[in-house]
Amino acid sequence: MNFKDIAEYVGVTSFPEEFEEIYKRINAVETIFCDLSYFKKYEDEYGILGEYYTVATDAIEKIKKDEKLFIYGKIYCEYAKTATTTEVRCTPMPKLDTSAERDYFALGVMYSIFPSAIETLKDRGFSEENIKNAFKEVYKAIESSKKQLGRPAMMDVYYNWSMLYVYGEIFPCGGFTFQLKQFPHEVILLQNKVTEEYIPVMTGGIFNKDGLVLGSAGAEDEEGSFGAEFEETENAYLCRKVQNGRVLREKAEYKKSEWDCILKNGDYVLAVHIPRNTDVTHEAVKRDFNMALDRAKQVFPKHDLHRLICCSWLLDPTLEKLMGENSRVVGFGKEFVRFPVNSHGEEHKLFVFPGFNGALSDLPEETSMQRKIKALLLSGGHIYAVAGVYAEK
Repeated sequence: MNFKDIAEYVGVTSFPEEFEEIYKRINAVETIFCDLSYFKKYEDEYGILGEYYTVATDAIEKIKKDEKLFIYGKIYCEYAKTATTTEVRCTPMPKLDTSAERDYFALGVMYSIFPSAIETLKDRGFSEENIKNAFKEVYKAIESSKKQLGRPAMMDVYYNWSMLYVYGEIFPCGGFTFQLKQFPHEVILLQNKVTEEYIPVMTGGIFNKDGLVLGSAGAEDEEGSFGAEFEETENAYLCRKVQNGRVLREKAEYKKSEWDCILKNGDYVLAVHIPRNTDVTHEAVKRDFNMALDRAKQVFPKHDLHRLICCSWLLDPTLEKLMGENSRVVGFGKEFVRFPVNSHGEEHKLFVFPGFNGALSDLPEETSMQRKIKALLLSGGHIYAVAGVYAEK
């Protein structure tokens, strides 16, 4: 048996090159993968699995009896010891096949990471209560998978999300959650030295005639498209204007004597995530965002964090036409200096139409937002994910 046999068995076609090297020394690999004593330990300490404890631990026992699946798990956990959070989260899990052992494989991996993750959380100032709250996301991941599959499980998408909490790279504060990230966009943010006005400047990208990122939903037509044509000289930034989340053809020059560059690609920032039913009024946003920046000094002491970013359908200026300027959602979007990103136009569905997988014409119309967005979609329109940098007012 070689590693490719194992990869084929678990249904993965791509994997880190280290996997094959680890397999060669698999007999020497020490791991706590599928060690049920850790499941009991953390259930006693944090109450993570609740009513799913028995079905989960039964599944873990089955993994240990499936030789190829168990070996893949040992390799995965050995790799996770030295890999970054992103690398671990991007490594594929075995393909689900309705069996309990595959449904809970990701949970087995997660528990093998808990000991080192808990130490990291404690080093970052997380109290036992903070850690317990972070681990609640594991239970939520199983619940969310159940809603999706009709059975309790740990799907990749929910495993990836809950691992951010386990690794301590995301934390709740007020009504929002905040994640440490490097600013991923081809954008610089300028601030006027006198007025303190913010201006986003696209440093790359191709845009359709309406200023959306070419290739986004409904923005596939190349006719009339144009590039960012960004240029930085010794004295100025030369670029196209960005207005209300769209790129304009109009060119602009921003003199360095008048404008400071305060954010660029690769800078560390706090990314804002918005749970359902969060208070997004101006007062709540200001309070929670400022608390988060203060908390981040303790959680991420190596990084000097001053900027918050968000990428969400809630920032789409189109919502103002649908909901009116007095809508709280619209007001939330205006808290940010916005610019376009590549969007498939379906980012809103999980929140506005949760659990719905039917035809467009059958979308529910139970709320005002559902009715208005459904009408827009039926007319050929789109709600886009839009990015922005928080500009405290």
